[in-house]
Amino acid sequence: MSQAPPHAGSSPDRPRRQAVVIIHGVGDQRPLDTLRRFVESVAGPAAEGGPRFFSKPDRVADTLELRRLASWPPHVPIPTDFYELYWAHLMEGTSWQHVTAWFRMLLLRNPMAGDARVRAVWAVCWATLLGALWYMLTHGMPTMATVGQYGVPGLMLFAAARYLAGSFGLHYAGDAARYLSPAPSNIAARNAIRSTAITLLRRLHDEEARRYDRIVVVGHSLGSVIAYDALTHLWQERHSHLAAPSGTVLRDQPVLEEMSRVAREMDQATGAGAVTAARRYRELQPQLLLEQQAIGVSWRISDFVTLGSPLAHAPFVIAGNLDAFRQLTHERMLPTSPPQLEDRRDEGQLVRSFDFPEAGPDGRHSGTRRILHHAALFACTRWTNLFFPGDLIGGRLAPFFGPGIVDLPVRSRRWGGLWQHLPVSHVGYWRRDDPDVREGLLRGLDVAAEADADAGRGARPQQMS
Repeated sequence: MSQAPPHAGSSPDRPRRQAVVIIHGVGDQRPLDTLRRFVESVAGPAAEGGPRFFSKPDRVADTLELRRLASWPPHVPIPTDFYELYWAHLMEGTSWQHVTAWFRMLLLRNPMAGDARVRAVWAVCWATLLGALWYMLTHGMPTMATVGQYGVPGLMLFAAARYLAGSFGLHYAGDAARYLSPAPSNIAARNAIRSTAITLLRRLHDEEARRYDRIVVVGHSLGSVIAYDALTHLWQERHSHLAAPSGTVLRDQPVLEEMSRVAREMDQATGAGAVTAARRYRELQPQLLLEQQAIGVSWRISDFVTLGSPLAHAPFVIAGNLDAFRQLTHERMLPTSPPQLEDRRDEGQLVRSFDFPEAGPDGRHSGTRRILHHAALFACTRWTNLFFPGDLIGGRLAPFFGPGIVDLPVRSRRWGGLWQHLPVSHVGYWRRDDPDVREGLLRGLDVAAEADADAGRGARPQQMS
């Protein structure tokens, strides 16, 4: 990972430090399993058999099952604390009713809202369902006696099907069914998971404010959706509250002005012009974060990294169709990168007056500041998305959530390159025994932290002396 730029409140006398939060995906996860495998991959091989990280107390999590893993140079560019948002215990009580209700809802949706993979899976599910219905109408309900007619292979196949249905259906599909469907029976679990995520990120901002210069949030599979929701709600509570600055006060907000211009250019440009505008947008994001911190916005999440994210199927899974999805983004219910442009809804809403004592030369400073709207978090938080070509769950996000996202295909030479094209690749985004996968992961984290310390210092906005 490249070195991250210091935030506006950094002290030159205090060693820089960053926090990385990993949010696991579906399944019967155990505390620290995901965190340990992730850190082992990121930190790389141990030098001369020495340790690459230490286990330390986790002072921000609500569960006593968790620890933070701390690493240091040369394994990572600056001292880094790795945290895990563990949520599997909040999804207990999943029943087949949750799974079948979600499955029925998806089957009745228009498959054209999804890509070719969604349409293929949808067709296979309908064919299987209709085939089973035809068999029952012509042969009756299958029983152990009818299965036994096929001998030992039939019994073994029946037992395997029952095991897979119970394990995959409840432990994997069940998590997705309950979190992605806002049915009344799922609201409590969804709220508990989101609240836990928001609380952890809030504590990293507040209680550990003097510890971390930068926070990176990494979400795998369903964990990426949880992270997206948590960032959305946390930004909504922080974007408009300006804390009193210490010492100097910004004279103006030049980065925000430039970002607004580039965002409008991205909305209109095509071809090479669009690529150039998107590159300039990514360059401005860490600078805008510094400027937001300088005006008193308490936000330190510089980067959001998604791995195999089901948000690639958001129009089908979340909204039901592409038009409904676009409406949700236009209404700013679903934040995009770049954010939805300011319009008449924002007139008189995005300006804050302030009067900070002991801020100006005369002891007081009054003025106004432009703030970002409630869905503009990805103006100053970069979004990088990694996916395997064969991952049925992950995929490109930029076509739906905006050209400000960098989509990075992850390659692997394992099994002669075949492995990366198989659905099983979904669980291998940090395989420490696959150097190609590790290189892809590190590349994604490098892109998510592309500005080095010198660039960060050069990006500092001008301040009043």
